[in-house]
Amino acid sequence: MGFGLRTALFTLLMSFVSNAAALIEIDRNTQKLVAGKSITYLADISGDLHLEDILSDEHQQKFLPSTKKALNFGFTDTTYWIKVDIAFDSQLTQSTDWIMEIAYPLLDDIAFFRQETQGYKKYVAGDTIPFSERAIEYPNPVFHITNEPGKRVTHYLRVNSSSSLQIPITIWSSDSF
Repeated sequence: MGFGLRTALFTLLMSFVSNAAALIEIDRNTQKLVAGKSITYLADISGDLHLEDILSDEHQQKFLPSTKKALNFGFTDTTYWIKVDIAFDSQLTQSTDWIMEIAYPLLDDIAFFRQETQGYKKYVAGDTIPFSERAIEYPNPVFHITNEPGKRVTHYLRVNSSSSLQIPITIWSSDSF
């Protein structure tokens, strides 16, 4: 087997491994999950990409798996897209609510695109948004996640900031939060 073929096979296998690892599984015992190593990200150097662009096959293939508990890009002008795939166990009850927390309050601009039945709904947060306009009045950016027992959903975050770009994501049951 030639070097080129081995490289192609290795790359293909790694894409399967990284996609399999980039899934957050929530079951009835889940109270708190640090999502860092179960998410993927994409650098948007120009900052011009929109959700419609990100959803295209071209950009979906460019997402890279996170290897850390918390993404940390330091000081950068680059905008980052974070893909959060969640599989909900079918044994969950519909009444359980979930919250995604980004445990770094200094981020300037965060757009959360929550997958819903009719597509995506956009929510915003960041240190420029007054507490009164936040979904939950809390120092860190937090977002409600729709509970979908037995289903898999994909949410996206678009993040940029003039401060250090750290994105530690935790998924909480609302009771634990």
